[in-house]
Parts: sequence; C-alpha cells; structure tokens
Amino acid sequence: MTNKSKKIIFLIALPAILVFFSIITIIFIFHYYNLDINIIKAYLNEQTYRITASDSYIHPSQYNIDFLYYDISVELLNNEEKIKGRIIITFYPKKPIDTFVLNFYDNMKVKNLKLNGKNTDYVHDDYHLKIMCEKEISDTSEVIIEYSGKPLMMGFSSFNFAKDDSGKVSSVYSLSEPVYSSTWFPCSDRPDDKVKMSMQITNDSNFVSLSNGVLKKIEKSKDKKTYYWQTDYPISTYLISLYSSPYKSFSDKFVYQSDTMKIDYYFYPESYENAKTDVEDHPKMLQIFSDLFGKYPFIKEKYAVAEFAWQYGAMEHQTITGISTNLISGRKLYTNYYIHELAHHWWGNAVGPKSWDDIWLSEGFATYSEALYFEQNGGARGLQAKMRAFLDDDNFEGVLGNPGRDLFSHTIYNKGAWVLHMLRYEMGDSVFFKTLKEYFNKYKYKNASIKDFKNVCEEVSGKELGWFFKQWIYKGEGLLKLEYKWDCKKQENSYETELIINQNQKEYNVYKLNIDVSFETGTNEKIKKKYFLDSRNNKLVFYSENPVKKIMLDENSWLFAKIVKK
Repeated sequence: MTNKSKKIIFLIALPAILVFFSIITIIFIFHYYNLDINIIKAYLNEQTYRITASDSYIHPSQYNIDFLYYDISVELLNNEEKIKGRIIITFYPKKPIDTFVLNFYDNMKVKNLKLNGKNTDYVHDDYHLKIMCEKEISDTSEVIIEYSGKPLMMGFSSFNFAKDDSGKVSSVYSLSEPVYSSTWFPCSDRPDDKVKMSMQITNDSNFVSLSNGVLKKIEKSKDKKTYYWQTDYPISTYLISLYSSPYKSFSDKFVYQSDTMKIDYYFYPESYENAKTDVEDHPKMLQIFSDLFGKYPFIKEKYAVAEFAWQYGAMEHQTITGISTNLISGRKLYTNYYIHELAHHWWGNAVGPKSWDDIWLSEGFATYSEALYFEQNGGARGLQAKMRAFLDDDNFEGVLGNPGRDLFSHTIYNKGAWVLHMLRYEMGDSVFFKTLKEYFNKYKYKNASIKDFKNVCEEVSGKELGWFFKQWIYKGEGLLKLEYKWDCKKQENSYETELIINQNQKEYNVYKLNIDVSFETGTNEKIKKKYFLDSRNNKLVFYSENPVKKIMLDENSWLFAKIVKK
C-alpha cells in the first residue's frame, strides 16, 4: 500500500472491483455460448487496459535508459498466494541521470533497494518506483530490489495462483500482456526495450517450474525445488513468463539445416494423453514457418508448450507458449491456436512491435500465418477457406495503425490478416515472401514500427505503397463493399460487355484497388482480366468474340470485401 488513505484506496479500487465482476459475468456468458476468443480478448482489453495503462504509465525517464539484463528470483508461497522476489537490473543511462523510474505496482512491498551496492532513497507510489541516485550516474549500473506481496490480477490475469476443486493451489502462471509485468516484478514495461534475462523459481518440490530460455540447473532444499532458467536472446518484458505446476512432460525434436532443437511439452497429468495428439505436428509447423520466414529464431534454446489455467486462450511467451486447458482435445480441434502462438515467435517475439500502436505487426501477422500454414497443407483451397473464415462478419471497427485501446479486437486479428493477404496480391507471391524474409532478418531480435515494415515493402518491391498503407492501415474502417451489374450486347463484329462496379461502404469513401474479373462466354471459355478501381462508381468495358454468360469478381478471394450482384 502507499501512503494514501484507505478511503482513497477504496474509491480507486471500487471501479476495478465492479469491472472485475462484470468481466466474470461476461466470460461465463461467452464460455457458455462458445463465443470467439477474439471477442473475449476485445472485451477484456476494453475493460482493463483503459483502467490501468494511462498515458503516464511509462515515465519519460525510461526513454533515457537502455535496460540490459533482468536477473529475477521468485519464491512462490502457495498457501498465502504471495511471492517473495528479488531482481537485479543492469542498465545503461543514455545521458547522465540523478533519478529514474521503474514500473512496479505498489501491491508489492519493497524490502530492500540498493543502487550500485549502496542503499538509496526511493518513492513507491501506484505503478511507479522512483529511485534517487546519490550522485549523477552515466555508466552501466545495477539496482537490486528485494520485495514481497500478493500479485494483482489484471488484464488477462497478469499473475495467478490457480486452485483445484478442493481450494488448493494447483498451478501458478503469469500472463503479463500488454502492460502488467509490473504487477509481479519491477521493470521498464515498454515492448521496445528488450533485455536478456534469467529467472530462478522456487516452489514446493512436487511442482515443475518453467520460464523462458534454457534450464541451467535444479536445486533441491528440503521440501522445495529451485529451477534456474536463462535466455540469451533479447526479450520484451510482457513475454517474460513463469509457470509452476505438477507437470508431466515429454519431448520431440526439430531438425533444420545443421541445427537440432528440443521441443518440450508440459501438461497436467489429466491432460497428458490428449496433449500428445494435439501437439504432434509442431515439427512440421516449425519446418513450414522456417521455410517461409527464416529459421526459427530461438533455435539455440528451445520451443515449448505448457498448459496453464487461463481458460480462454493461449499466450506466445518467448520459447514457451502457454495453452489453456480448454484447448486440449486429443483430436486437434484447436490446431489454429498452436499455429498462431508458434507464428508469434517470428512476429511479435523475434520482431517485436516498437509500441502498442504497432500491434498489427504481431497479431495480424500471426493470424495470417495460420492461413499460410493451411495453404501449405491444403493448397489454394486451404488458403481461401481460412481467409473466408476470417471474414465472418462486419465487425471491423477502428483501424490497424494506432488503434488506441482496441489492441485485441477483431480488426487487429482478422482484418490485420486480410491486409497482409491483399498486400501479397498487390506485390505478387515472390516479392511478398521475399519481403517477409527481408523484414524478419532486418529486425530480428529488435523492434519495428508499421513505418519500418512499409519501408521494407517499398525497398523490396520497388513500388510506392503509401496509398495502400493509408487506406487499409491508417484511415479506412470497416471493409470494402462492392455491388456490380453487367450487360452484354452484340456489336457488328463482337460482343460488348459493360460492367458497373460501385463502392457502397459508408466508413471510407473510395478505396483504390486492383480486382480480378473473370468473364465466361457461351463457349465455356473463361477470360481473366485485372482492373484498377479508383472511384466510387466504375464503368468497365470488355469485348469478346462470343457472348458473356457469367461474370465473377475476385474469384480467388484476394480482397477484404463483400461483393454482391445487383
């Protein structure tokens, strides 16, 4: 707690309490009626992100520091649902500083704090931990913070002691996206300030404790075990993870070129047999994405999947995806979730978003990767079927670039995939996939903005694409709506077909786009033409030797559009 009065604390907490109960109610309704996980994500985001991530959450001083390494130690006190923590943060000031601020919720109590080996003054208030330097520092420095407390459950959970039917803690996990890492450890909670990190997790000896990277050792002391994990790949704070449960595990391997990587799976005993079937395609998934995008970016460490008690989805924690119990069927009913979270290891993890305004580069790319996987297995029909599934309704409010609070909306995921699909159509397959590889290689282990991606697209394709990004990413809302009619008349030596195509969407006046039109004649001949539409009302004329009997627009489903014949 801070020094604020209990009355003020209650007044601040009351809206969050009301929101919590409304969230639980909505989740029950969504789960009972089996609604789309993206709807659940959107609702949770709307209710929690606006409360917590105010414009002041990231302090200006954090932009003056390059955070280099987090060495995190966490002891789990299951009976109390509390943690004891210790973190050593190594950082480099970009310019001399006499104070700096970390993100750290004050539900945690700081027990001891040292800067470069000396006790120093600090102020802990709300979600900021302000640290005063004895004198200006300009060199690489180290702050050690010891703390304890009960983690807040915010966002999609942030940190949760999950209980079984008897009320006993049976599983502990974190899920910090987008801005809730600071509910359980001090950090700079910016997605673009990647660090290297290690984590030591202590829990009861029957619990297996997991984190990012490679397991270095396990130490046992009486009835406790400590697992030591370390990653040498840069990681964003929201991807730092902790899982602890009495897991049963099994392994597979992925061989690519000269590398062999272990794939680890951790599941609850009651899920173990079903999980074996559900995850068996991971080597093939890794192969497909490595061929399409570039070698799996964490191949020197691992890929793993761990079951966790968040009931409504999955999370792409770097090198160790969390998967909900509800997504384990033994019949591969939820393969798209496994594909999506694996794809994030290229899009979101290796190439991170520079800010949350750029989340399309993570979620839209991972969603389109699902379609690419189905294309590799089912050809063009597989691709088209998946893309049509992403176009299941008209609920595409907001924009992809700078989406504000709508980070996990239907628009970001499904429209995001469609915009990549249209970009592929605009560029052509060879250039599009070359662009993805170039983008991946250029920003691997770094962060990128939508502008950075646009620049790579233009460099590789040689095309100016500002118009495309403006209308589909920054300005245009909803989807393209086309209405067409046609008439074929006999001329002296040929047939003239007049085709009228009108744009009827209300959200954006005029989209510019290429469109494929197929003309079928009375001789069953099919002639394909590509036209460029740049006005709300478009008149096209087609001449043929035989009369046109049928016209099809966008036969191969390249456009984010609803097309109807008048």
